[in-house]
Amino acid sequence: MSSAIAEHQNSGSVAAHSPQASSPLAEAQSALERGEVNKAVTILSNYLQGHPKNVPARLALGQAYVSAGQNEQAQAELQKVLK
Repeated sequence: MSSAIAEHQNSGSVAAHSPQASSPLAEAQSALERGEVNKAVTILSNYLQGHPKNVPARLALGQAYVSAGQNEQAQAELQKVLK
């Protein structure tokens, strides 16, 4: 197990060195970078249920919807930011 942790820490990824690497926003951004758009949408949607006023998460969800080609959902999320 410790070798797996060491391998992850030495992977050179920014997330491995970030103090907030396990935050939902960081996880969703990482999923988007890997092309896992549906995973990012799920992470952000779940997070926003408990934190509906989190603007960075809402913007990231809008970005994820754009990446998924779901422009109406993206627009709805961005409108929520403006309210």
